[in-house]
Amino acid sequence: MGRMIREKRHLDRYEYVAEVIYHHGDPNRFHKAIMKNYGSGGMCLESKIPLGEGERVWVVMPFCSPELFGPESHCEYCGEVIWVRKSGREHLAGLRYPESVSYI
Repeated sequence: MGRMIREKRHLDRYEYVAEVIYHHGDPNRFHKAIMKNYGSGGMCLESKIPLGEGERVWVVMPFCSPELFGPESHCEYCGEVIWVRKSGREHLAGLRYPESVSYI
């Protein structure tokens, strides 16, 4: 598990860097991204492709197993983009999980 990030959030976030793939819209077209942090309410993705607020995104962890802890304990996540920000050449997006999802 990564270092906890202290921010003005209702739910804790943990610093975590992992390569992931995702799609938004076309399930046959995946893009590479980096998961920057995660928590019980969502995650932050860094991608070369900008995402739009309100978009539904499916994130796949390439190396996952139920025996692992943290984000790798699940293979797929679904979330809604709730904020976007440009960071140099990359694009950051904050994803919120549906309320029925909890894995921590």
